[in-house]
This record gives sequence, C-alpha cells and structure tokens, in this order.
Amino acid sequence: MISEKDIEIIEAYLRGELSENELVTIEEKIKSDKDFASQVEMLRDMSVALKADVNGFNQTLASVMISEERKEKKVVPIRKWLMVAAAIAALMVVFFLFNTSSPDDLYTAYFEMPPENVITRNDASNTSLDQAITAYKRTDYRQALSLFDSMNPKSTEVVFYSAMCHMAEGNHDQSVPLLESIQGTAGSLNSAVEWYLGLSHFQLGNNDQARDILTNLAEIDGYYARQAREFLSDW
Repeated sequence: MISEKDIEIIEAYLRGELSENELVTIEEKIKSDKDFASQVEMLRDMSVALKADVNGFNQTLASVMISEERKEKKVVPIRKWLMVAAAIAALMVVFFLFNTSSPDDLYTAYFEMPPENVITRNDASNTSLDQAITAYKRTDYRQALSLFDSMNPKSTEVVFYSAMCHMAEGNHDQSVPLLESIQGTAGSLNSAVEWYLGLSHFQLGNNDQARDILTNLAEIDGYYARQAREFLSDW
C-alpha cells in the first residue's frame, strides 16, 4: 500500500518542486510500480478536476473512487482513502494559494497610469495646465486633479487625465462618468478610454459592463486591445 511519504512526494512531483535527481527517481518508480503509478494518475486527475471545476469536486471524487474500486476489484483499506483525501485536501490548498487571484490582484496586475506626455497643450501659456502636468508627473494625483478641475472649458485630454487621477486615488465611481462623457469622441485616446472604463467597471464590480467593453475593445488592433485580450484570458 502506498505510504504517506509517497503521497508527499507525488504532491511535490505534481507541483513541479522536485530536483532533477528526485524527478528521475519518481519517473522510474512510475514505470516500475503500477500501484504507485495509479496513485500519481489519480492525484493528477484530481488536480486537473479542481482547476476545471471546483464546484464539482465531490462528484469527481466519488467518480474516481468508484472507478478505482472497480479497477482493483477488492475492498480498499479505509486508511488508503483517508490518505488520498488528505492529499486531495493539500492539493486544494496549494491550488487556492497559488492559482486563485482576487479581483484586486487582477486589476493591480494590469492597471498602469498612462504617461502625461500625450496631453495636447493648445495653450502654451496655460499655467494651471503646466502645474497639473507637473503634479501628475510626480504622482501627486490629488493636486493634479484639483488643477484639472479648475480648468474651464475642459479639453478631452483634461477630462481623460482627470479620470486617471480618480482611478489612481481609487475613486472609480468618479472615473466612470468622466470616461463615459468622452467615450467614442476622444480621437487617438478612444482605445485608452475604453480600456480604463472597462477596468473601472471591473473594480466597481460591474462585471457585465466591464466584460462587454473589454470584449469589444479586444476585437480591434493596438496596445490596449492586446491588453484587453490578455485581461479577459486571465479573468
């Protein structure tokens, strides 16, 4: 019967944590020991099943147990199933610790502030704009936002960067209406507007709106379209 130490080795093998020498040893054992190979296969199937459908875990476990029981055609010692259950529980812990990302993690991985140098300066003498850009460059987003807000009328670029300052401060309920106000009319910034609008909705928990916006963006070409495709793939 397979030992607890063997189960620990199998877990490490499935996680890719073995050294080259240990890897050679376990692969030789898989070839020579049918019972050991069967346990490796079963635990691997469990790991895949967990990743594919955590909610169906209990059904998958029951199915595997029945399959193994028929294959062996004998009563399986209860200790063996206790060890298998413990191994599966360990795999679940590993899976959730290393493979489950929270919405905040996903957002943080993709959100980055756009550079300030795409702001169009229509008025070189606009002191407030110069000061806002300087504040934005030094990541003083509250000061930049205050200065952007003082400008009237506001250009598309100023509205866009006001929204970016709100996102940097975590005020996504403020960035959404600003971005929506220039959606489809921002010229060269259109793709950026869609990208950051999608991220804002995502961070607010408006998943349907976020998915629709990012899916439409992903269908075109360009940097933000590629970002949208990768984000949707990781979501």
